[in-house]
Amino acid sequence: MQKLIVILTAVFTILISSICYSQTAILRCVDSKGKTEFATFCPIGSKATNTNIYSNNTGSKTIEVKPNPPRYPSTDNNIKGGLDNKNITINSVDQEKLAKEKAQNCASAQSNLKIIQSGIRLVRIDPQTGERIYYSDQDRDDALSKAEEAIKTICN
Repeated sequence: MQKLIVILTAVFTILISSICYSQTAILRCVDSKGKTEFATFCPIGSKATNTNIYSNNTGSKTIEVKPNPPRYPSTDNNIKGGLDNKNITINSVDQEKLAKEKAQNCASAQSNLKIIQSGIRLVRIDPQTGERIYYSDQDRDDALSKAEEAIKTICN
């Protein structure tokens, strides 16, 4: 009787551990229209590429990747229309947005520089494997010079 209990306990433990540690591969799916999505199973008619990324979630959730829209509206109308009050108003609004974005980008660049100078352990994610790669002294020096150059470019 004790052997039966030990065997059932071992089988139950193996079953539970296999359920807990199952991993699903994430695939990059491109359909005939060029639309890219990432899923555990690609739809019929789409080309599947392995991303070497694995998920512990066994559900088949799909994440759609959409191209970014243009950042700023076309200014062709401003050029063709000549100088009237409407075009001047649009240009001043665009300039205000650009100035606000520039101030935010400058503050972000200064914050990044402070983080690099603080001496904390920096890490980046390898896009191929998804593993953490810790910065060496040379990587930190390179990041520091790039951050200083970004501040000179953005904040001036």
